Amino acid sequence: MLKRFSLPIIASLLMTTTPLTAQEATPETAPETQHTTEKQIFSAKSKPTHIALFKNGYGVVVSKANLDTASTFTVEEREQPHTFQIDLFPNASQGTFWMNWSNWANLTNIKSTYAKATEKAVASNIQEVIRANIGNNINLKIDKNWIRATILDVPEIKQQNPGEPRPLIFPPPRFSDIVYLKTGDAILVKRMHQIQDVQLPAGSNIPQVDHTSHKPVLQFDANLNPIVRGVTLPTIVKTSYLAKGIAWAPSYIVNIDKLTDDNLTADLSAKAVLINDLIDLDNVSAELIAGFPHMQFQTASSGMTLQPLDQFINNLMQKQARYAGRGNGMSNVMSQRMDMVQEMSMAAPSMPQQAVKGETTEDLYFYQLENVSLKKGERGYFPLFASEIGAKSIYTWDIPDFVDQYDNYMNPQQQKQLVQPVWHSLELTNNTDRPWTTAPAVTMKDGRILGQDTITYTAPKATSRLKITQALAIKAKQQEEELSRQQANSKQIAIFAGNSRNYAIITARGSLELTNYKSKPVEIEVSKTLSGQVLKSSNDPEIIKLAKDLDRLNPTSKLTWKITLKPGLENKVKLTYEYKVISRR
Repeated sequence: MLKRFSLPIIASLLMTTTPLTAQEATPETAPETQHTTEKQIFSAKSKPTHIALFKNGYGVVVSKANLDTASTFTVEEREQPHTFQIDLFPNASQGTFWMNWSNWANLTNIKSTYAKATEKAVASNIQEVIRANIGNNINLKIDKNWIRATILDVPEIKQQNPGEPRPLIFPPPRFSDIVYLKTGDAILVKRMHQIQDVQLPAGSNIPQVDHTSHKPVLQFDANLNPIVRGVTLPTIVKTSYLAKGIAWAPSYIVNIDKLTDDNLTADLSAKAVLINDLIDLDNVSAELIAGFPHMQFQTASSGMTLQPLDQFINNLMQKQARYAGRGNGMSNVMSQRMDMVQEMSMAAPSMPQQAVKGETTEDLYFYQLENVSLKKGERGYFPLFASEIGAKSIYTWDIPDFVDQYDNYMNPQQQKQLVQPVWHSLELTNNTDRPWTTAPAVTMKDGRILGQDTITYTAPKATSRLKITQALAIKAKQQEEELSRQQANSKQIAIFAGNSRNYAIITARGSLELTNYKSKPVEIEVSKTLSGQVLKSSNDPEIIKLAKDLDRLNPTSKLTWKITLKPGLENKVKLTYEYKVISRR
């Protein structure tokens, strides 16, 4: 049984360990007769076993340590508490670090601190060769003369304690540029640069020196689980935290090879790229999260990460102020667009025979992967699913509002710059059992890329539109003319602007002409957004009043026509509309 303080996650077992020595602050001065006994601390390797990834560069990491692997403990030693250290979580976000452990472990004195680690390395310069031979009698070439001497000492430079109110991190030791040598009864003091060469006795090993470093660790006291009927029950400690440095990037391919007027289907393939700049992953389970979770303190570091107190408080207050009174709008995808690429062949993607598992929890969907191994700095490619979906070809033409937010009516040149071309798009129906997360999508036909756009978040049974390319064979012409202009009266604008002499009431008429130069009819949706009062329109459009910019002089409406455009110049369609708008003079 585990005492749970975080979400239960399936974990895998750990590994190899070596003892570490806890770093203790050394007094400035101490009596020579004072002796200290270093407390033995056991180091247990903590290994990630599960990750849950968001698209914004953050992920939840669950790690597990088996304390029994820290040493070979006797029955008597298992009955005594011991001090352990495991690797400290990297970049954990505030409020997301949690621990759980076996019931018998009874963890106490839990803290984050620093551990001093020492490792051997081959001497890389004359000074290190000299230090590696302290106490040895060797040959030295000094000032062009060879002498034989015993290396007595290379003094270490004492470094002052800066008095920082945290566990002290000593920098790597620094050594003096002098060396004490003994030749016969004399003691010599030489500078390192005076030693030109060193000759070691026959049979000597390559000299090695100690390199010291300090790393953040999680330290605690714990009991080991008992041996029951000859079986040692593993003593497990788990940690979980949210951290920046790992993400997943989804993308889609929509293949429309089989899309026809009689077969309104397409093939959708999805994949994920895992981007790991956080921590080595070895055979872990993974969940890829689709949705928009609210993580208020994700950019604030946990109080356990050993950052200075002032920095922690300031960072936390900034995050609270940032979220006060507004939402956290975060774009998970940078949209990319491509024009039609001619003569570019592309093979259909290889996808899994069965879609990866997934499940819905509240408003989030979790794609589930198994046996993920990805070192820090590596990227992984993971097919997710392939499915036949509903699809139909549609053409769209959107004409924007020609009255700006300050109620200025734009001139014809400004209008021309805003008008969009006619787009050939796909209307896709999600008839799968999983949502589509926002991601780039490439449209393909006959192995060629036709275009790229973004599929926005689409729930099952919902629809999404995907632009393919500009419809160059559909000729569109837009024109708007002013029919009349008169002085606005004070009643019409007083509550908004005060002085009516600065405003005019403009009556305008617009015309939209469409000609189909393709060989077959197309379905086209034409939409026009306008400010003011709609007076009349042709071809019976759907008119919706938008709850937009309610503090402006004019209401906003959207007119939408859905028509079948037959081929040929003789079947040209002309749509008209008239409206009245209050505009600045």
